[in-house]
Amino acid sequence: MVAVLGWIGTVVVVRALSPAEWGQFSFVFGLLGLLVVFTDLGVGRVVLHRLIDDDPHTVRATATSFVMLRALLGVVGYLLALGYVIALDSQREVVLATATAGLVVVFATPSHALSVLYQSRHRMGYVAAVDVAGQIVQVASIVAAALFAPILLVLVLPAVLKEIVVLAAKYRGATSDNGLGLRFPRTVDLALWLTFLREALPMSIGYGLIFAMVKSDLLVVEACGTFEDVGEYSVAYKFADVLDLVTVAAMTPLTTLLVAAWPAAPREFAARSRQGVVALSTICACAAAAFVPVADSVLSLLYGSEYRVAADAARLLVLASTGTALVLVGIAVLAAAGRHRDYPWIAAVGLTLNIGADIVVVPSWGYDGAALVSVGSSALTAALVWAVVAGSSGVRSSFPLRAVATLAGITVAVVGLGTVLVRYVWWPAVPVISVALLVAAAVLTGVLRELTTLVREARS
Repeated sequence: MVAVLGWIGTVVVVRALSPAEWGQFSFVFGLLGLLVVFTDLGVGRVVLHRLIDDDPHTVRATATSFVMLRALLGVVGYLLALGYVIALDSQREVVLATATAGLVVVFATPSHALSVLYQSRHRMGYVAAVDVAGQIVQVASIVAAALFAPILLVLVLPAVLKEIVVLAAKYRGATSDNGLGLRFPRTVDLALWLTFLREALPMSIGYGLIFAMVKSDLLVVEACGTFEDVGEYSVAYKFADVLDLVTVAAMTPLTTLLVAAWPAAPREFAARSRQGVVALSTICACAAAAFVPVADSVLSLLYGSEYRVAADAARLLVLASTGTALVLVGIAVLAAAGRHRDYPWIAAVGLTLNIGADIVVVPSWGYDGAALVSVGSSALTAALVWAVVAGSSGVRSSFPLRAVATLAGITVAVVGLGTVLVRYVWWPAVPVISVALLVAAAVLTGVLRELTTLVREARS
């Protein structure tokens, strides 16, 4: 719901701004998106274990130290973003927009820390409701800004307003008796900061490098092209962003289940891993089958015919999201098994190859080349991550290779059929037909067997 509402807001912003202004808008939030990753410690096993401790004092001390550390990292991230655009000698509008929109990092970073507290209590329903409410506030504010003050500096404010609303609601829910009922002490245990950093830093570096690999091409496109190019490429990214958000959302319960199963229940641990891979692979396959044949028409309908040129890049980025999803599941498996130091180097290799290839390809092929590089780098990184998983003691048999290969073959066939079908059938019907065919084929071939097993377990 957050992704769909955010999408609606993006459509309004695109139509309210000129292509160059939309490019500036996209560049600013693309930069901030990268920094949010580096200022987010992730869900360290030590944090989750301490938050589910039976001792209330341990829980309170952990919660306070974790939230305050993340708040400090948010301020650091804001200063880094502002320093980056100033160092690049960016246009005055870009610097002012970054100074304003950068407050998103300041508020979002401790807000994400509060989400971990809810995660430890399996109370993510409240977080979801708060996020949706905040997104509604943002969309309403965007519409008002587009009607009365359609300029860059005003249209970045709704994102800041949303984060303030979400942070306030999460804090109130965490401290109220009807919510988590936490009482935050006034003192911060600085020794816990060292514990968190020692445990979570490798994980944070790994996640940060992975998301940098996914988003760094936007900065390369800006450096090699124009803000119009950035705007078109950002429109192409919106469809992949929805898939990425689904993946990140799925990681929250999956990580908790994996941590709970390790090391006492290795079979359950492997089963949860396989179920996560199958679930996310199926979602990505459905997205590809639905979107790839009709990308041109969808971009023209939502953003205007001038953005139709980004259709091929959008197709490639949706495919790249599948690789990203497999990478994140693999990282969650390694992290839950305590293998934090096994994947940062893999992420570093993926990021290095991605940026290096972008620097070579983008000047000649533009953002289509950047999207193609994203497909290759995400696939390579996924292969490396799961190779490490396969070589790790106790976490083997965690990847359903046969199911994923079968699903990939089905997806290629359905996408090919949809591409032909769109010439003869009303295009909005093609995604429905494609998804129905893909799901039916997945059921008949037994691809979804892992998920049906999970359903039976839940019912019992």
